[in-house]
Amino acid sequence: MHWKMAVIAMVMCSSMAEAQSADAPNFAVGDTWVRKGAQGTYEIKVVKVDDSSISSTGAYEDCRPCISIYDRNQVLQKVTDPDGKDIDLMRLGRATVFLGSAWKFFDWPLSVGKTWRIEAQAFARGYPNEYTVTSKVAAFEDVKTPAGTFKAFRIDREWVIHPKGNFQGDRFTTSSWFAPDVKAIVKSAGRGPAQWEMTSYTLK
Repeated sequence: MHWKMAVIAMVMCSSMAEAQSADAPNFAVGDTWVRKGAQGTYEIKVVKVDDSSISSTGAYEDCRPCISIYDRNQVLQKVTDPDGKDIDLMRLGRATVFLGSAWKFFDWPLSVGKTWRIEAQAFARGYPNEYTVTSKVAAFEDVKTPAGTFKAFRIDREWVIHPKGNFQGDRFTTSSWFAPDVKAIVKSAGRGPAQWEMTSYTLK
């Protein structure tokens, strides 16, 4: 009897460990997530997948049809217009564009307690600024959204925008919840564009 209980305990511990670690998701054309927040209601949709990249639309308020091209680790590599031409980042207006290999918002595999740091330049309202972002996977927990309740990794980030020219700099925090079963962040807490929830989704 004791050995059976030990086996059951080992299986339960193994399942819990697997549940609390997540590799980069595999996307499919047609995967869709609808968000509602400070930017209104909008849809993120995967439009192309190949061996090295994932392309999606909907990320930028001033150009919803623009195509965001990510590598397999979900690092943004390029933004184009719907015809595939490189876009002038100034055209994205109010958006902040986190472009390039340094902007690793996910350090796969995710696990509770993991931390990493980003030091890179981003384009905020069309102008370059220097950022330091410290990320920590703080918990694996239930998160409630209009689309349902999900098990998710909560990633807390501390942002520092460094002073430059006439810009005074800034410091703030955000939290986001990545749900492996949905292959995406399902809720974001912060200020302005960082405040939103997923209202529905479709996975192919």
